[in-house]
Amino acid sequence: DGKNNLAGVNKAAILVKRFGKHQFDYVGNSSADIPVWEKARKGVVVNASNRVLEDAKACVEIERVFKSTTKNDLYSWAKAFRFHQWMKNVLLFIPALASHQILSGLIINPLLLAFLSFSLCASSVYLVNDLLDLESDRSHPRKFKRPFATGDLQLWKGALFSPIVLIISFALAAYVNPSFTLWLGVYFVLTCFYSLRLKQLVLVDCL
Repeated sequence: DGKNNLAGVNKAAILVKRFGKHQFDYVGNSSADIPVWEKARKGVVVNASNRVLEDAKACVEIERVFKSTTKNDLYSWAKAFRFHQWMKNVLLFIPALASHQILSGLIINPLLLAFLSFSLCASSVYLVNDLLDLESDRSHPRKFKRPFATGDLQLWKGALFSPIVLIISFALAAYVNPSFTLWLGVYFVLTCFYSLRLKQLVLVDCL
Protein backbone atom coordinates (compact mmCIF):
# COMPACT_ATOMS: atom_id res chain seq x y z
CA ASP A 1 0.00 0.00 0.00
CA GLY A 2 3.01 2.29 -0.21
CA LYS A 3 3.41 2.43 3.58
CA ASN A 4 4.01 -1.06 4.94
CA ASN A 5 6.89 -3.25 3.87
CA LEU A 6 5.55 -6.79 3.59
CA ALA A 7 8.69 -8.54 4.73
CA GLY A 8 9.48 -10.65 7.78
CA VAL A 9 6.82 -10.51 10.50
CA ASN A 10 4.58 -8.26 8.39
CA LYS A 11 4.53 -10.80 5.58
CA ALA A 12 3.86 -13.60 8.06
CA ALA A 13 0.91 -11.73 9.56
CA ILE A 14 -0.66 -11.09 6.15
CA LEU A 15 -0.30 -14.73 5.07
CA VAL A 16 -1.75 -16.02 8.36
CA LYS A 17 -4.67 -13.62 8.00
CA ARG A 18 -5.32 -14.74 4.42
CA PHE A 19 -4.72 -18.50 4.71
CA GLY A 20 -4.51 -19.32 8.40
CA LYS A 21 -1.61 -20.42 10.59
CA HIS A 22 0.20 -23.47 9.17
CA GLN A 23 -2.17 -23.46 6.20
CA PHE A 24 0.29 -22.36 3.54
CA ASP A 25 3.70 -23.37 2.20
CA TYR A 26 6.37 -20.72 1.76
CA VAL A 27 9.38 -20.36 -0.54
CA GLY A 28 12.23 -18.20 0.74
CA ASN A 29 15.97 -17.60 0.69
CA SER A 30 17.01 -15.22 3.48
CA SER A 31 16.94 -14.69 7.24
CA ALA A 32 14.04 -12.26 6.75
CA ASP A 33 11.94 -15.29 5.78
CA ILE A 34 12.39 -17.06 9.12
CA PRO A 35 9.31 -15.40 10.74
CA VAL A 36 7.25 -16.49 7.73
CA TRP A 37 8.48 -20.07 7.84
CA GLU A 38 7.54 -20.19 11.53
CA LYS A 39 3.89 -19.69 10.53
CA ALA A 40 4.01 -21.93 7.44
CA ARG A 41 2.95 -25.56 7.04
CA LYS A 42 6.04 -26.45 5.03
CA GLY A 43 9.00 -24.56 3.66
CA VAL A 44 11.01 -24.52 0.45
CA VAL A 45 14.52 -23.04 0.57
CA VAL A 46 16.04 -21.63 -2.62
CA ASN A 47 19.70 -20.69 -3.04
CA ALA A 48 20.18 -19.78 0.62
CA SER A 49 23.23 -19.83 2.87
CA ASN A 50 23.85 -22.82 5.13
CA ARG A 51 22.97 -20.68 8.17
CA VAL A 52 19.57 -19.73 6.73
CA LEU A 53 18.91 -23.36 5.79
CA GLU A 54 19.66 -24.57 9.32
CA ASP A 55 17.47 -21.83 10.86
CA ALA A 56 14.64 -22.76 8.50
CA LYS A 57 14.90 -26.44 9.40
CA ALA A 58 14.63 -25.49 13.06
CA CYS A 59 11.24 -23.82 12.64
CA VAL A 60 9.44 -25.62 9.80
CA GLU A 61 9.41 -28.88 7.89
CA ILE A 62 11.47 -28.33 4.75
CA GLU A 63 9.77 -29.80 1.69
CA ARG A 64 12.62 -29.17 -0.73
CA VAL A 65 15.95 -27.36 -1.04
CA PHE A 66 17.09 -25.82 -4.32
CA LYS A 67 20.79 -25.08 -4.62
CA SER A 68 22.23 -22.52 -7.02
CA THR A 69 23.29 -23.89 -10.38
CA THR A 70 25.06 -20.67 -11.39
CA LYS A 71 28.63 -20.77 -12.65
CA ASN A 72 31.48 -19.47 -10.55
CA ASP A 73 32.03 -15.74 -10.41
CA LEU A 74 35.36 -15.79 -12.27
CA TYR A 75 33.82 -17.46 -15.30
CA SER A 76 30.82 -15.13 -15.18
CA TRP A 77 33.01 -12.03 -14.92
CA ALA A 78 35.09 -13.23 -17.85
CA LYS A 79 31.90 -13.40 -19.92
CA ALA A 80 30.66 -10.03 -18.65
CA PHE A 81 33.99 -8.33 -19.45
CA ARG A 82 33.93 -10.00 -22.89
CA PHE A 83 37.66 -10.66 -22.97
CA HIS A 84 37.35 -12.07 -26.48
CA GLN A 85 36.43 -8.56 -27.67
CA TRP A 86 39.76 -7.25 -26.40
CA MET A 87 41.34 -8.69 -29.53
CA LYS A 88 40.01 -5.68 -31.44
CA ASN A 89 42.43 -3.46 -29.56
CA VAL A 90 45.42 -5.34 -30.97
CA LEU A 91 45.07 -2.72 -33.74
CA LEU A 92 46.99 -0.41 -31.41
CA PHE A 93 50.13 -2.45 -32.09
CA ILE A 94 49.94 -2.19 -35.90
CA PRO A 95 51.89 1.11 -36.26
CA ALA A 96 54.71 -0.22 -34.07
CA LEU A 97 54.81 -3.42 -36.10
CA ALA A 98 54.77 -1.57 -39.41
CA SER A 99 57.64 0.67 -38.31
CA HIS A 100 59.65 -2.28 -36.91
CA GLN A 101 59.74 -0.70 -33.44
CA ILE A 102 57.59 -3.23 -31.62
CA LEU A 103 60.56 -4.53 -29.59
CA SER A 104 61.59 -1.07 -28.43
CA GLY A 105 61.10 -0.58 -24.71
CA LEU A 106 60.09 3.02 -25.33
CA ILE A 107 57.25 1.79 -27.55
CA ILE A 108 56.05 -1.52 -26.16
CA ASN A 109 55.56 -0.44 -22.54
CA PRO A 110 53.16 2.45 -23.24
CA LEU A 111 51.48 0.28 -25.90
CA LEU A 112 50.73 -2.44 -23.37
CA LEU A 113 49.28 0.15 -20.99
CA ALA A 114 47.24 1.65 -23.82
CA PHE A 115 45.93 -1.78 -24.80
CA LEU A 116 44.88 -2.57 -21.23
CA SER A 117 43.36 0.90 -20.79
CA PHE A 118 41.31 0.68 -23.99
CA SER A 119 40.17 -2.85 -23.16
CA LEU A 120 39.07 -2.01 -19.61
CA CYS A 121 37.21 1.04 -20.92
CA ALA A 122 35.37 -1.19 -23.39
CA SER A 123 34.54 -3.70 -20.65
CA SER A 124 33.09 -0.98 -18.40
CA VAL A 125 30.74 0.00 -21.24
CA TYR A 126 29.83 -3.67 -21.83
CA LEU A 127 28.77 -3.93 -18.19
CA VAL A 128 26.53 -0.87 -18.45
CA ASN A 129 25.15 -2.04 -21.78
CA ASP A 130 24.18 -5.42 -20.31
CA LEU A 131 22.42 -3.73 -17.40
CA LEU A 132 20.50 -1.40 -19.73
CA ASP A 133 19.53 -4.26 -22.07
CA LEU A 134 18.60 -6.71 -19.33
CA GLU A 135 15.01 -7.35 -20.40
CA SER A 136 15.72 -7.49 -24.14
CA ASP A 137 18.69 -9.81 -23.54
CA ARG A 138 16.48 -12.21 -21.59
CA SER A 139 14.15 -12.59 -24.56
CA HIS A 140 16.99 -12.84 -27.11
CA PRO A 141 17.78 -16.34 -28.48
CA ARG A 142 21.52 -15.92 -27.86
CA LYS A 143 22.04 -12.98 -25.50
CA PHE A 144 19.88 -14.55 -22.77
CA LYS A 145 23.03 -16.45 -21.72
CA ARG A 146 24.81 -13.26 -20.63
CA PRO A 147 25.69 -13.34 -16.90
CA PHE A 148 23.34 -10.55 -15.76
CA ALA A 149 20.45 -11.86 -17.86
CA THR A 150 20.82 -15.36 -16.41
CA GLY A 151 21.31 -14.14 -12.86
CA ASP A 152 24.82 -15.58 -12.63
CA LEU A 153 25.96 -12.10 -11.62
CA GLN A 154 23.94 -9.81 -9.39
CA LEU A 155 22.96 -6.47 -10.88
CA TRP A 156 24.46 -4.39 -8.08
CA LYS A 157 27.87 -5.90 -8.84
CA GLY A 158 27.70 -4.62 -12.41
CA ALA A 159 26.60 -1.18 -11.25
CA LEU A 160 29.47 -1.08 -8.75
CA PHE A 161 32.30 -2.46 -10.88
CA SER A 162 31.58 -0.57 -14.09
CA PRO A 163 32.69 2.86 -12.76
CA ILE A 164 35.61 1.26 -10.88
CA VAL A 165 36.88 -0.39 -14.07
CA LEU A 166 36.43 2.90 -15.95
CA ILE A 167 38.46 4.83 -13.37
CA ILE A 168 41.27 2.26 -13.61
CA SER A 169 41.14 2.58 -17.39
CA PHE A 170 41.62 6.35 -17.35
CA ALA A 171 44.28 6.09 -14.64
CA LEU A 172 46.28 3.82 -16.94
CA ALA A 173 45.67 6.20 -19.85
CA ALA A 174 47.17 9.04 -17.84
CA TYR A 175 50.43 7.10 -17.68
CA VAL A 176 50.54 6.85 -21.48
CA ASN A 177 50.09 10.53 -22.44
CA PRO A 178 47.43 13.28 -22.50
CA SER A 179 46.68 12.76 -26.19
CA PHE A 180 45.84 9.10 -25.62
CA THR A 181 43.65 10.02 -22.65
CA LEU A 182 41.73 12.45 -24.87
CA TRP A 183 41.11 9.81 -27.53
CA LEU A 184 40.08 7.30 -24.89
CA GLY A 185 37.51 9.85 -23.71
CA VAL A 186 36.22 10.24 -27.28
CA TYR A 187 35.98 6.45 -27.59
CA PHE A 188 34.09 6.21 -24.28
CA VAL A 189 31.58 8.90 -25.26
CA LEU A 190 30.96 7.28 -28.67
CA THR A 191 30.43 3.80 -27.20
CA CYS A 192 28.05 5.19 -24.58
CA PHE A 193 26.13 7.07 -27.28
CA TYR A 194 25.98 3.83 -29.26
CA SER A 195 24.62 1.88 -26.29
CA LEU A 196 22.02 4.50 -25.42
CA ARG A 197 20.87 5.61 -28.88
CA LEU A 198 22.75 4.69 -32.06
CA LYS A 199 22.16 0.94 -31.93
CA GLN A 200 18.41 1.59 -31.93
CA LEU A 201 18.57 3.32 -35.32
CA VAL A 202 17.97 1.24 -38.44
CA LEU A 203 21.22 0.34 -40.27
CA VAL A 204 23.32 2.55 -37.96
CA ASP A 205 23.83 -0.49 -35.73
CA CYS A 206 25.38 -2.43 -38.63
CA LEU A 207 27.49 0.48 -39.82
